[in-house]
Amino acid sequence: MAAYLGLPLLDFIKRYLRSVDGDWSLKERYNGSCIFYDEDSARCTIYEVRPAQCRTFPFWPSIIVSREMWESYARECPGMNRGRLYTADEIEKMAFSQPMAYRL
Repeated sequence: MAAYLGLPLLDFIKRYLRSVDGDWSLKERYNGSCIFYDEDSARCTIYEVRPAQCRTFPFWPSIIVSREMWESYARECPGMNRGRLYTADEIEKMAFSQPMAYRL
């Protein structure tokens, strides 16, 4: 991500990351949205190099645990329930390939 933005790693860390329980996490805006989400265009500004957590959304264990949870997220995310259909095997691989920090 730093290289994609043309920033030295330390500058990227200072500007865009925060430490959470010894791991790095992208900073969020006051409303909870990702620092790289552009509200005006409704797009990710680093889509090509987005982290695994973003690439696998919404197939997180905490979301696919039930239809109710899925529908709860889908009400807030205009991209859910659109696009290509994934097989159960594909979803399972995405959901359980992430570090534990992303599973909760």
